Amino acid sequence: MPGVIVFGNQLANFPLLGATQYTNTVRALGLVLGGAPNAVGEGSWSWAVPIPPSFAGATIYMQAGLADAQGPGGISRTNPLQITFGQ
Repeated sequence: MPGVIVFGNQLANFPLLGATQYTNTVRALGLVLGGAPNAVGEGSWSWAVPIPPSFAGATIYMQAGLADAQGPGGISRTNPLQITFGQ
């Protein structure tokens, strides 16, 4: 299942394609979930990311949107995720 994960530096709350977007978008990354096609609630994706020391204390926000014919505007979205990197 194709989708996108967006990364932002602040929370947002605005309608987008029939659903709510909870992060501003600073960067976006395309992705494709693995798993059985058309299986509700199935699918996975992993991404190994080295975190540089300069991220210490930084907070980022993330939200994914995935192609879903039954979702609002043809897209299902995750809840927002807030990550604060330790020092």
